[in-house]
Amino acid sequence: MMNPLIVVLCFLVLLVGMHFVLRLIWSYRIKNGAFEIVLFRVLPVYRLPLEDIELVRAGHPNGWLIFRTLDWRNRVFTTQYVLIKKRMGWFRYLAITPGDAENFISQITVSRQEQR
Repeated sequence: MMNPLIVVLCFLVLLVGMHFVLRLIWSYRIKNGAFEIVLFRVLPVYRLPLEDIELVRAGHPNGWLIFRTLDWRNRVFTTQYVLIKKRMGWFRYLAITPGDAENFISQITVSRQEQR
């Protein structure tokens, strides 16, 4: 029989490890007129053209928005969420956790203005 303390410690190590490893697995970038989620900083796995973005704001999904949000967070312990609202689609929101939320929001805003 396993000691409960060992189980709790293993769970905590796994949780803290996820916090650091997820950032290495996927990240976010703005490139070629689109917001992209990239695997291992190389392979784009999700692409959203900047003209399809309706709103970008700091905050996290709550209430009924949870059911219409794609959760692409790569940090477990954070309060700096960025919520991206798409113009159309069933899942109209993306929840992401860049390192600097305010800077990322301004990057998207500037890129959208330059594209117009």
